[in-house]
Amino acid sequence: MTTLTEEQIKEIAQELDCGNKCFVHKKTNELIFIPDTNRNPTMDSELFEEEMEKIDNNFDDYNVIETLESSESFEIMADFTEQLEDNNKLKTKLTNALSNKKPFREFKVIIDESGAYRQKWFDFREIKLEEVVRNRLYEINDLESSKAKPKIFGKNRWLHPTDEFGKMEEGIVDNETNNSYEKKKRN
Repeated sequence: MTTLTEEQIKEIAQELDCGNKCFVHKKTNELIFIPDTNRNPTMDSELFEEEMEKIDNNFDDYNVIETLESSESFEIMADFTEQLEDNNKLKTKLTNALSNKKPFREFKVIIDESGAYRQKWFDFREIKLEEVVRNRLYEINDLESSKAKPKIFGKNRWLHPTDEFGKMEEGIVDNETNNSYEKKKRN
């Protein structure tokens, strides 16, 4: 299970914001940051050769926290815009920028000229990036715990083609919660 300190979460968030992938050692929680060359192909990867070799040689020992997708970055900008007061002129400008052809560039230009809101944007983005890191860590931990203890489902159409009434059953019944998902009877 990966448990990181708040300082490590902040560091990962900052590195993701810079376009770096984060590799977290599963046992020691050592952090290694490497530029995402798929998103920044002009990056000189020679500067990170030692780190890349360490990851390549021990890849299974690390969990990866990927950089944000553009849709995730867009959502953070939209969330910031949405939380502004309705009568705020900045909200109108940012809403328009987000619906234009180049929303990232236009959003940045408007924020850079927004005075005190510029710092509010940076603070908001920092908090949201830390939330992204926490959510990805939760996903990693869920994945690791599901590998350790596979979830056993009760009746389903692959293991038990008929229910107690002798009719085909679609969907899955979870033994732990006794909930059924999309349970439909077929004759």
